[in-house]
Amino acid sequence: MNRIHVLDSSSVIAIKTTVQLDDQWELLKHLEALFLEGTVTFPTEVEAEMRSVDHPDAPGVWACGVARQNRNRIGADPQEDYIDRVMEVAPDVIDPNKQRRDGDPYVLAQALELCANRFEVAVITEDRRDKADHCAMTTACERLSLAEMTLQDFLDGLSWDPGDPSLPL
Repeated sequence: MNRIHVLDSSSVIAIKTTVQLDDQWELLKHLEALFLEGTVTFPTEVEAEMRSVDHPDAPGVWACGVARQNRNRIGADPQEDYIDRVMEVAPDVIDPNKQRRDGDPYVLAQALELCANRFEVAVITEDRRDKADHCAMTTACERLSLAEMTLQDFLDGLSWDPGDPSLPL
């Protein structure tokens, strides 16, 4: 069974600092293929976070573009039951300092819904440090018994080589 990787906003943003500039476009095209295949996903709230920036960069534009291609994917808009479960177990995952709606509960809810539908799931996040006023995504994943990994670990597991001419462009 293929694992479904649920991206949070921090992992999309981290593409800029994790992947060399010359390789980012190829990675985004590869991620687009995985998104359309259904092994990479994110809820619409991640797209909304990316869209809320005045001048989105390439990863943000990518997130908005691919989300438009497949809005009917499973769990794209998690059911309220799963959001309620997140808020019961990890209400402090919401960052009170964000100026926009926080997508983190929706990432977690999407992952829970996919697990309930018998998919193997991992949340991809760079949010790893608890703060005084809210918990990290990794802490919330632990509370919800969800697998998680860093963007670098996810990229290391991909069969992606920036120099491979056989990859989709």
